[in-house]
Amino acid sequence: MADTFFTQWEPGFINAEFDHDASLLAEIGDLMWVDAAENNLKPATSFADLGSAALTQRAFASRFAGVANSKQLSTDTTARNCRVVIDHVYDFTCTSDTYTVGDYVAPTYSAGLADQSLEKVTDPTRAIGRVVKRYGSAPTKVKVRLISSIFRGV
Repeated sequence: MADTFFTQWEPGFINAEFDHDASLLAEIGDLMWVDAAENNLKPATSFADLGSAALTQRAFASRFAGVANSKQLSTDTTARNCRVVIDHVYDFTCTSDTYTVGDYVAPTYSAGLADQSLEKVTDPTRAIGRVVKRYGSAPTKVKVRLISSIFRGV
């Protein structure tokens, strides 16, 4: 997917900086997770599929770093600085469903996680954010507040 930054306000109010994983494509707007073993950030599609949406989303949520605000090319063998927005409100692509204020969202799961798409979940342990706008019909984008689990409560 091309670089898509979904924010409605100026980016960068609440940022953190890590390193990208060298030679792994990461686009602006990707949902990023912390790989503690390698001490870097990776996009959601590189998160191991644990066999079900519940298991995979729950594990991802505990490692969610934020939304990428910088890009790493797959051809770039040097790990570049990775800026992520750790707490922000976005208009994010979503699966077709009914959404209302307070609904939990997680990365879309289909035999693995999507980098730039969300779906509604009912289990808060699987969530990386919450819906902040009510919708009368099934939207293709949803306004959500996404919050890094790494920095939550700091």
